[in-house]
Amino acid sequence: MQALGRGGSGLAAAPPRSGGIGPCGHAVTGRWLSPLTICAVLCATVLSWTHFLSPPRDPVSARLDHRPSSKATTQAVARKVSVSLDGLTDADASAQSRPQNSAAAAGPDPINRVWPPYPLFERYEAIADLGDFRGPVAELALVSLLYDEHPGIREAAVESLGSLNSAGATQGLSYALTDVDVRVRSTAIDMLVELGSPDSINALAITLSDPETDVRLTAVSELADIDSLAAATILQSFLADSDSLVREIAAEALDGAPY
Repeated sequence: MQALGRGGSGLAAAPPRSGGIGPCGHAVTGRWLSPLTICAVLCATVLSWTHFLSPPRDPVSARLDHRPSSKATTQAVARKVSVSLDGLTDADASAQSRPQNSAAAAGPDPINRVWPPYPLFERYEAIADLGDFRGPVAELALVSLLYDEHPGIREAAVESLGSLNSAGATQGLSYALTDVDVRVRSTAIDMLVELGSPDSINALAITLSDPETDVRLTAVSELADIDSLAAATILQSFLADSDSLVREIAAEALDGAPY
């Protein structure tokens, strides 16, 4: 005979399922977890373990991994430079429109031709022309080109910055030492050595932690030809380099040095 429930029904009510503890410590009183909740818990678990197991980024690689790579970013920088140039007085702009040498550049102003949508070959020519200019306009444009998506454009800007011989150019070249492209970094080393100022030499200390042996070889070879305390100090640190050739060049340069 069937047992009667409280309401007189012929079937007894099934006992409720006992509650449990959810993944975040909350009580679960329902009979089942919803599929959405299960998916959320699984995703959170996978992400947590991925973050926990992933190795930390190399600080040098993190330092180098900063360069914008999209055309939209390049155009945005160009717009910012245009706004900055608009803030100059007419006299400043007129002065900056005349190159240092007597041969004026033909065609549109080089300041305008260094940006898209001008083709790359024309941009290269305009950047080279800016190396004959002096003042904040050329300096600002060239430093801004260090954010360009094309490594060749960035390298050309570095070469032109080396001919400006100004504090702003030195800062731009120091920034180029952290470029993602090896050739850009090596060219920046050459330009800083060519400037030869104490600030430009001291800036080369960052090459001690460069991940590419070729870049460190370029730096130590250039520093070996400089007779200064700043160069000798950096060379001393190169004695602990992981590459034997870098250590050898640094040791030979320091042998008999008066510092």
